[in-house]
Amino acid sequence: MIEQQRGVKVQGIVHWAIPVNDLEESRRFYTEVLGMEDRGPVGPQMRCVRFGDTDILLSVRPKPLPKDIERDGPTHIAFRVSTEDFERAAAHMREWGVEVKPEIAHQESLRGDVEYRRQGVFVGRSLYFLDPSGNRLEVFDSHFPD
Repeated sequence: MIEQQRGVKVQGIVHWAIPVNDLEESRRFYTEVLGMEDRGPVGPQMRCVRFGDTDILLSVRPKPLPKDIERDGPTHIAFRVSTEDFERAAAHMREWGVEVKPEIAHQESLRGDVEYRRQGVFVGRSLYFLDPSGNRLEVFDSHFPD
């Protein structure tokens, strides 16, 4: 008897939606701070931004939520960036008005705001921060400077 495959095999991501409090404020953040391309509105309550061939839908929450670093626990989205862009982010996020929030669980591997991870699945440098709606984000670079 031939066993039937259970489930499906995902081949990639088409898009994912990030809940936001203010669509225009979030559009500016994702395009101006994170350098994503504005692809335009997707109906009256969403906007599409893109990096590479990946789309993100900024989706307006029915009721805005206050920024709270503990709200979503360790849930976050990590974006790979070049070493040059990582250095720029680490040096300027705060002056760009971005709320930088180092990962408390990895306090021993912090140098300033930057986490240096030398073992595990994601070896490299990470910088954690909040978008204007309080979603935790990360920029990641696999390069370790001497």
